[in-house]
Amino acid sequence: MRKKRVFISFLITMSFFVFIFGIFSLFRHVPSNRSSKLTTEQKIYKVQEQIDELYELKNTYLERAAKHIDLAKNFSLGKPNSFRSKRHLKLAEENNNIAKKLKSEIKLLKSKKKELTCQID
Repeated sequence: MRKKRVFISFLITMSFFVFIFGIFSLFRHVPSNRSSKLTTEQKIYKVQEQIDELYELKNTYLERAAKHIDLAKNFSLGKPNSFRSKRHLKLAEENNNIAKKLKSEIKLLKSKKKELTCQID
């Protein structure tokens, strides 16, 4: 009797999840080729938005790096090779590396924007 009840509850639960999965699979988003439908001006605007977002992100990482450098200097006043000082210098280096990567991405997006601008002219 107990096994039958467990089996029935299992079937009900499983059928519920299959039903939910079926509903989601019916209404899933099918990606369309929207990028080709965008006008060149819209593409330029979209690229500029991405550039602006990356600039903000890059500046955030540079600010974090500067903060970690200041903290490393503060911790190194007492002991030049303290663990905290080294840790903050490492974090500053990581943040600077991320900022460099973002800078290269910004450069690529700017060249893409320049190409799109040339298509208009």
